[in-house]
Amino acid sequence: MSLAKRTAAVSALLAACAALPLGSGAPPANAAAEQCYFPSSFFCQRLAPDTRIDPGSAAMVAELRNMASGRGPDSPNGRTVTSRAGINYDAYAPMLYTVAADQWRVPVALDGGDPGLRAALAAGVPMPPEARPATGTDRQLIIYQPSTDTMWELWRARKDITGAWHATWGGVIPNVSENPGHYEDAVVGGYPERHTWGGPASGIPNLPGLITIEQLRSGVIGHALVFSTWANNSRHWVYPAQRTDGRCRGLTRQYCADVPQGARFRIDPNFDLSRIDNPIARMVAKAVQDYGMVLTNTTGSGFSFYAEGWRGHPESGDPYYGPGGLFADDPDQVATTQFMREFPWEHVQMLRRGTTCTDASLQCQMPAAWQD
Repeated sequence: MSLAKRTAAVSALLAACAALPLGSGAPPANAAAEQCYFPSSFFCQRLAPDTRIDPGSAAMVAELRNMASGRGPDSPNGRTVTSRAGINYDAYAPMLYTVAADQWRVPVALDGGDPGLRAALAAGVPMPPEARPATGTDRQLIIYQPSTDTMWELWRARKDITGAWHATWGGVIPNVSENPGHYEDAVVGGYPERHTWGGPASGIPNLPGLITIEQLRSGVIGHALVFSTWANNSRHWVYPAQRTDGRCRGLTRQYCADVPQGARFRIDPNFDLSRIDNPIARMVAKAVQDYGMVLTNTTGSGFSFYAEGWRGHPESGDPYYGPGGLFADDPDQVATTQFMREFPWEHVQMLRRGTTCTDASLQCQMPAAWQD
């Protein structure tokens, strides 16, 4: 999207926010099942069988496989140093609320940080009255409003003792349907909208790569996935990432990885997914084979994909491990790290990387023919 078009879209958004009453009295909308939230982005583009593989694929995939099995990238003698790959579905899974056009907007105070983001959040977020962030320390919260084609995401969201909303960081993306799959530089109400916005450290939002409850129930995930690793490159990142929190890990930071945030992977298109017995692992693998997966963040431990959080929707109960839960059909599978062991890590490939970037003050640009 051009800067002028982006500026006009965001200015219209802020004008609309100002025109709506503040408060939380409007009834919440029913969440709709969405197969792909960012239809113009790489998240929604099915990969061609001959999509180019990165020359460094073998080394990067070796690191990825180590971390997926719970070992550090350079762990001696294959020693386990952290947890195996799994799916975050609870404390560190973002809460997602899809809201109607008439949802009243409430100001969210940014506790310090970027003045443009502070102004955009203060203009109002259509927060449903039942909204609550995830319970982990990241306290992630996503609001999506189809009628305005807008997404808000908050990091470390909270309410103060008066009931007012706050966040430590976050972002706003208007014209979601035209977004390339990451935060961009534009102008928001006279302040710069920055590529440095966003919940995940890479500047790639969670929403387009999130596995939703409705998708799991439908049996189809129609988009690329986001994932995080325990260690990743601290020196640079690659497009579509806009920055990184990559670092070495371990008590003496002895476990280092070269795989950069923004790197995309797929499962070999020739691999027969019917070899995977568990339906959830097979569904995740199908999405990765068809659309890919992109590294967007660093975890406190392990290797994680992300499913939609559920504790902010208490009326529905636990859809994962509650009665008849999506992850509880097989009584032998008591944790997501168990069924994700069926994921075909040995058949993963790294796709040709995007532009390599090292300066977080500059937007990392998409190279020509990157998606070929």
